[in-house]
Amino acid sequence: MLVKGKQTVEVQLEIDFFEQKRIVLNYLYDIFNWGEHFFLKKENEKTFVYDVKYYGLKDWTEMILVREATEQDITIDSIIKIIKNKKI
Repeated sequence: MLVKGKQTVEVQLEIDFFEQKRIVLNYLYDIFNWGEHFFLKKENEKTFVYDVKYYGLKDWTEMILVREATEQDITIDSIIKIIKNKKI
């Protein structure tokens, strides 16, 4: 016998401040095509987005040019810096 009906379930989660920051940052990375290790670098009147690749135990790093920065990149970089530096 098949019984059809609707049920609701209430779930309560506690998310601490650090997890909230992590969730917000991951969301921004996803929707704005931004990487966790991206940064901006100004060169000859232009600004570029770079990524950092870590090898080993961060003993050796490589900077990789991603693209020329747009206004959106500059804004997202500023927002991410604010969120990362936010204290409780």
